[in-house]
Amino acid sequence: KFLEEARVIGIIPSKDISDAEANTLYFTDTLPASGITTLRYRYAIRYTNLSGASLPLSNYALLEPTTAIAKAPESINTELTQEAIKLTWSSPIANLDETQPARIIGYNIYRRSKDGGFSDQPINNNLITSTNFDDRQFKFGNNYFYIVRSVSSGKDTTIESPDSAEVSIKAKDTFAPFSPSDVTGAAAAAIASLFWPANTEKDLRGYIVYRADKKDAPRSEWTKLTPTAITTTTFRDERAQVGKTYVYFITAIDIASNESNPSEGTEVEVVQ
Repeated sequence: KFLEEARVIGIIPSKDISDAEANTLYFTDTLPASGITTLRYRYAIRYTNLSGASLPLSNYALLEPTTAIAKAPESINTELTQEAIKLTWSSPIANLDETQPARIIGYNIYRRSKDGGFSDQPINNNLITSTNFDDRQFKFGNNYFYIVRSVSSGKDTTIESPDSAEVSIKAKDTFAPFSPSDVTGAAAAAIASLFWPANTEKDLRGYIVYRADKKDAPRSEWTKLTPTAITTTTFRDERAQVGKTYVYFITAIDIASNESNPSEGTEVEVVQ
């Protein structure tokens, strides 16, 4: 009965079949602009050899076209922060068939790296209902590319819009850690000891300790006591002179060599 009601809507030449990438063929059926939402379309494919003999039909694919699908989002913007790549966009005002308002129930975001393709799965775990998203699963130093798709309700499932314009961003780390705080000091046996709470940045390399003879000494007069960053949150100055009072400053530094502002100066009088 299918063959009695069906008609041939397209032919794919043998050359296109042999040239197909990954043995995958594509065909687009352009439907009329009106009335299609009341119809169902059943498709089947069959091969015909060079002598004109046809093989049996493939399995059937049953489709219910939907026209009221929102257009793609517009004006995609990205902003890099210490914790996330922030994306914002504008909602489309119309559907693909130009009807209004756009039938949007949410958005999906897709990401690729410099040399990769977009995944079939969005990076958001749940449908986004606002026009912004924070991508926290990134690494500094990498290039990222994003597209956003509007999501509309279909008859039995949700339907995505075409892709938005692609945007890219290089995640270059220019963000210094927070300054260490609550630094305390004590002295005994001619050694000045310093203590402070740990910073919480994920990319923290460690800490640099400086010493000055007075609190208002310019930074050019500070002595750097740690040639390389230390990873502990304590430090012992074993070169201090008994009877002198020193002022210590601590900075935090990350793996990209961004150094924080110094902590408040901590005075320690060195005693025997």
